[in-house]
Amino acid sequence: MNVLKWVFVISLSFFLLTTFTYFFLTEPFYTFKSTIVHYHTLIDLRIKGYEIHSIYLSMYIGVGIIFLLDIIAKTNRSKRVYGLILIVLLFIFFAVLNKRGPVISLGMIGVVFIIKSKFKGKLAWSIVALSIMFVITLISIPKFNNVNRFKELIDIQGLKANPNSSTALRLTIYDCALQQAAKAPIFGYGWGDVKGILIECYREENQNLLLKNYNSHNQFLSMLLATGVIGLLIFLLYFYYILKFSNKNKNQVLFFLLLYFAFNMLSENILEREDGVIFFSFFVNLFLFNSEVKLNDIQEK
Repeated sequence: MNVLKWVFVISLSFFLLTTFTYFFLTEPFYTFKSTIVHYHTLIDLRIKGYEIHSIYLSMYIGVGIIFLLDIIAKTNRSKRVYGLILIVLLFIFFAVLNKRGPVISLGMIGVVFIIKSKFKGKLAWSIVALSIMFVITLISIPKFNNVNRFKELIDIQGLKANPNSSTALRLTIYDCALQQAAKAPIFGYGWGDVKGILIECYREENQNLLLKNYNSHNQFLSMLLATGVIGLLIFLLYFYYILKFSNKNKNQVLFFLLLYFAFNMLSENILEREDGVIFFSFFVNLFLFNSEVKLNDIQEK
């Protein structure tokens, strides 16, 4: 499995470096700084056949960081330097993309790990050091229109003054989702009707939401709308089973990988986009299957 992790991390690093270099060299009038500022848009528009939304690329980087931390923990000192170089590179691009959901999700993963480890071991303190380094990088990286998007999360007055800000729109979406879910709480509306039900509410609450035909921006709310409380409970039991299984069998990668996806689902419908569902199903099932194979081998012995 280490080979697979290395292949993923190296491929991801190659993609990040080559696309950034390509944009810097080919985009007219772009300086190094402006390439950093606009990179999150360029990867979604300027590489035909390889376009990817910056939120999903950020999620991939988060998974790459989880893989690297696991590799570093299991590698001898002489080889850790390669992992550390790559993890610094991924942290820099994480800050360049500056997507709140994946960043906050990875931060929560770090907190869970430190709580589980009770600040014991070098890896726990390494995560603290990396977190400090990342925060400094996040603050230092140039931002689009010099706007710190994380500030929106605590700027209550700003939300009232600008109801069309990213955070304000999301809060309206969540409010609509909960309003509509309350009208069909047991079985929901079915998968095909969720978008239409949300649009009905958007017309009343904020018509700017109709411009981009927003989904619920929360996988759990989407599940609630589509399948009701029954479907949502089954979905949560699925997560509970895998988290319990991975913890019992000491599969840290599977545990934190699933937890990372779950945190990201609080702000994105990752199972309703190709970039998300294929990535999620491949890695979760691969690590789950690998854990079961190892468990069967141990039981046979």
